[in-house]
Amino acid sequence: MPPGRHWDCSKNFEITSRSCDRQRGVLGSAINLLSSRGDGMSKAKTGVVVMAMLGVMATLAVAAGASEWELVGYAGPLRFVYVDPAHMKDASLLAHIVGEVYSKFGKDHAMEIDFFDSRAAVPQNIPFTQEQRRHQKGKFNFNPKTGLQRFVRLDLVPDPNDATKLRIKETEEKLPLP
Repeated sequence: MPPGRHWDCSKNFEITSRSCDRQRGVLGSAINLLSSRGDGMSKAKTGVVVMAMLGVMATLAVAAGASEWELVGYAGPLRFVYVDPAHMKDASLLAHIVGEVYSKFGKDHAMEIDFFDSRAAVPQNIPFTQEQRRHQKGKFNFNPKTGLQRFVRLDLVPDPNDATKLRIKETEEKLPLP
């Protein structure tokens, strides 16, 4: 390709001006790089290949982010969130989830965000069943009137009064909230 000629991916034809060089972005850069290889691949084919690669990368990025957590549902002031068990201990991810829930539902009303480590055990309504409680690994309470922002991790531990039963142990933890 002669110097000074660039691919304008927004108009799908070659131009000689360098004015759009800064605006063509990653796709235009990739098209110019691949089309300068001299193997006879047309710019149209190169553009299709690059767009397909970018689409796959975007899909993988979305899928990777979505696999870590998902807002599954809500009932009244309760928000039910699935968090991949491998990420359940990640305080920065939990803080990010709280921020996302704030942005979706606002901070005008009190709410509780319940974190579950099994998507199948996330409740669709209340009260929670015993099986659902076994998979509830944390909860975040927010009350704008009192300023309360409290996160507790929930663990099942043996009941000290009856070794055949389990009880829920709450451990308060600070989340790095914005």
